[in-house]
Amino acid sequence: MASDLTNGRVAVRFPSFRWKAAAGAALALAVPALAAGCATASTGQPAVPEKTNITVDIYLTIDFAGLYIAQMDGLFRKQGLNVRVIFAPASQLAVTSVINGTSDISGSDYVTYIDNELNDNARLRIFAEASSLQQHALGLLAAPHSQITTLAGLEGHTIGVTSSDDIDTPLVRALLAENDISANSVNVKFGFQLLNIAQQLNEGQASAAAVPEPFAGEGEQQYGLQAPGRRRPGA
Repeated sequence: MASDLTNGRVAVRFPSFRWKAAAGAALALAVPALAAGCATASTGQPAVPEKTNITVDIYLTIDFAGLYIAQMDGLFRKQGLNVRVIFAPASQLAVTSVINGTSDISGSDYVTYIDNELNDNARLRIFAEASSLQQHALGLLAAPHSQITTLAGLEGHTIGVTSSDDIDTPLVRALLAENDISANSVNVKFGFQLLNIAQQLNEGQASAAAVPEPFAGEGEQQYGLQAPGRRRPGA
C-alpha cells in the first residue's frame, strides 16, 4: 500500500501528492445485468437493446467527462438509448443507487466497489473501466489560512475527505505512511461534499482536503487553495 494501489502507482502533487497511473473509476451494474446491444453470433447484426431508458448515477469527478461528451453529442440517441445522468455527492451513494435499483449503471472508484463486494455481497458486475487516475487529477490542497507549507505540517491538523470507503481515504493514508507521518497525528474527517469541498476548506472546516479535478482547479482559482510545498500556477 505504501507505493502501489490497484494496477498503478501512487504519485502525488506536492512533495508527492498527485496520483498517476492508478485505475481510478469504473462503470458497474447489479447482477442480473443490463444487456447491452451487441452483434449476434448468427446474423452479425446489432442486437436490440434490452432496455432503452437508462439512468447512470456517477461520482461527480473529471473521470466521467467522456460520458457527458457522449450525451451532449447525441451518441447515445444514435444508438436508440435515452440516457439520464445523475450526480452522487459521494462514491458510496453512486454504488448504493445501482444496488437498490434507483439507477441502472453507476460510475465510481474501484475501492468502493470492492468494499461493497467483500462486505455487503453486492453482486455487482464491472463491465467497463471508465478512467485511469492520472497525474494532476487528484490532489491534496490546503487552505491559505492553514499556513501548511510541507507534508510534515499536516501533523495536528484535519484532512477532509468525502467518505471512509472511497479511494481518497486510502490514498491519503498511504501518503502519510510514505512520508513517515503517523496516522494518529492527523484527524481525517469524513463527510465533505465535492461540490462544496473548496468552500469548506476556505471556511476552515479542515486544514487540507483530497480534492479531485475539476474542483481542485476551481478551488485554486477561487479561494487560493494550495498544494503544500508547491507554488500555485502563476504565483
